[in-house]
Formats: sequence, C-alpha cells, structure tokens
Amino acid sequence: VGLFGILPLMPGLDGEVWQRGALGAGVLLAIGTGLGGELGARLVPLERRGLAWARLGPQPSGAWVTAKWLTSLIVGTPLVVLIWALTVFGLRLPPESAAVALATGLLALAGGAASGIWIGAAFGDPEWTNPRAMLRLAGRVLSLIAFVIQAAMLGLLILVPASNGAGTVAWLWIAVGGALVLGWTWLAARGSSEALDRSPIAE
Repeated sequence: VGLFGILPLMPGLDGEVWQRGALGAGVLLAIGTGLGGELGARLVPLERRGLAWARLGPQPSGAWVTAKWLTSLIVGTPLVVLIWALTVFGLRLPPESAAVALATGLLALAGGAASGIWIGAAFGDPEWTNPRAMLRLAGRVLSLIAFVIQAAMLGLLILVPASNGAGTVAWLWIAVGGALVLGWTWLAARGSSEALDRSPIAE
C-alpha cells in the first residue's frame, strides 16, 4: 500500500487527462484487489479453533460469511479512500476521473474480499503462528492467481476505455464490472459456506 500511496506523489508523473485518469484507476485497482484479498483471506483463520464454536451458533453459514465480507469492506474502505485522495492530489485528477478511480478501487476491494474469504475458508491454517502464514501453501498460491486474474479482468473492463479518454464508456464498463463483482461475490459466498463445512478450522 505504501508504494502505491507514494507513487502518485513522485515527480514526473504528468500527461494528458485521460493518461492520468487511467493511471489513477490502475493504482486504485491494484490497491483494492490486494487489500481486499489480504483482509478477506485472514478473517476466517483469524478465528483459529474458536471458529468451531462460532459455527454452532444460530446464524447460517451464508450470514456468517456475509458478515465477514462486510467487515473486510468496513476495514478496507478507509484505506482505499486515503490512497484515492493521495492519488487525486498527486495526479491532479479532474472530478470525473477521480470518481472513476474511486469506483474502480471500491469494486476491486469488494471482489478481492469475496475471493479472499473463500480462499481463507478453504485453505486457512488454524495453527498459524505468523499472520503472513494464515493460509496453507496451496491457498497462498491460489490467492495470488485469483487476485491477478481479477485485477486483469477489471482492468480490461475499466482501464482500456478510460485510456481512450472515453469517460462515458468508462462508466458504462464500471457498471458492467459492478454487476460481475456482485455475481462473483454471491458465488464466492456460496463457495465459502460450503468450504467452511469441510474446513479443518471448523472441526
């Protein structure tokens, strides 16, 4: 996060409005995807063996997973907004480009959190001793692949139109990306619920 937060403030990052807008959206895309995935993937194994007791509560798996996803958004949104403010200031983005960048970051955060929770439920290690090792090796590899794919897909949807200076088209594709993120979040929630029932953390 620190690298991308400093990047827009570095001298020499100048150009046309559409170039700066595409760069700003790209920064927020990377931040949102990575941050959402990191938060989501750790919320399930963070429970350790206590997850078994949480699973005995009256709340169904879907509600529990949704609560974890919302927690990721609550924690991650202020950080995304902070990086967005630094990006807008550093790149001197006009209002429309700034709004596109913020929407991109929030969509990436939501999708990344959904992916992270699914991976955390399936590959979380209840015996972790280091926060960086809350996932088993397979989960860490899969999370990297999943986040790269997600960032690439959202990037193609949003950054390509934005790089052509088509603000209206960029908003259209943001709407398409939002629909895809909602669909993916629903699918990931179902997958997370099923993974929790089989996860060694919940035993």
